[in-house]
Amino acid sequence: SANLKDLQEPPSIMRKLAEWRGVSGKEAYEIWHGGQGALVVLSAEDAGNFLLRAGVYGISAKIAGEITKSEKPTLTIKSKFDGSSLVWK
Repeated sequence: SANLKDLQEPPSIMRKLAEWRGVSGKEAYEIWHGGQGALVVLSAEDAGNFLLRAGVYGISAKIAGEITKSEKPTLTIKSKFDGSSLVWK
């Protein structure tokens, strides 16, 4: 499971497409992955070094959330489209 509360901002064109097509924030993440590009899963101990290395290569990177342990796998995202909390079970 994961709780992703601080994802990257979606590209402006993706926001416009969602608005034009009437796509909800949840649909934008299901269809387009919210414009996130890639998510890298690392231990907390390795995160700082990864962020430094990404910066050296001009890659925008940040800690988006955390992996959690739950009995039933769940993904929770704070939507950058509408601010809502989205949950997939």
